[in-house]
Amino acid sequence: KEIRQYQEEGKIKDNYLEGPRDQQSFYELLKYIDEEVPDEERFKAMKSVFLFSVSRDAKDEDKVLAYELLQICRQLNCGDLILLRAIWDILHGRTVQNIEQPKYQGVASEWVAIISKHIGHGLPQLIERHEDNLINMKLILRRVLPDRSGISSSSTHHRLTLLGYKLCEYITKYE
Repeated sequence: KEIRQYQEEGKIKDNYLEGPRDQQSFYELLKYIDEEVPDEERFKAMKSVFLFSVSRDAKDEDKVLAYELLQICRQLNCGDLILLRAIWDILHGRTVQNIEQPKYQGVASEWVAIISKHIGHGLPQLIERHEDNLINMKLILRRVLPDRSGISSSSTHHRLTLLGYKLCEYITKYE
C-alpha cells in the first residue's frame, strides 16, 4: 500500500523491481521482515534505503550502494540509528531543546554531551556505547587522542565518515 502511494505521488518508479539490484534490495528488506522480529528504527532505515534506490531519479550506482547500505543497516541496532540521526539532524541545523549549533572544539566529552541532550536522554555513557559500534563499522570517525579525549575538530560532517554521511542521506530520505 505504501509503495503504491509513493508510485502515485511520482516518488518511485512504476516498475520499481525491473533490475536485479532492485530485486536484491527488495528481497533483503522482505527477508529482514520475515526472519527477524523487526526493530522499528532498523525497519524504517532499511525501508528508506530501499525506497531511495527505486526513486525516479535513482541512478545505477545508487542501486548498488543501496544494497550495501541495507547490509549495514541489518547490523545496526536501534541506538546506533538514533545516534546517526542525531548527528545528521545537528549537521543540518535541526537541533532540539534549545541546543545551539555545536562548536565541538575537539573535545569528545562535549560532543557526547551535545548528542545526548539532542536525543533527550542526557546519558553520555549511552552515546559512548553506540559510538564504539559506529566507529568499528566505519560510520563515524575515531577519537584522535590515545586517552579518547579528543575528536578531530576539522571534521566537516560532525564525525560522520563519507560512508556514514551517505547512509544517513539514504535512511532519512523517506522518513
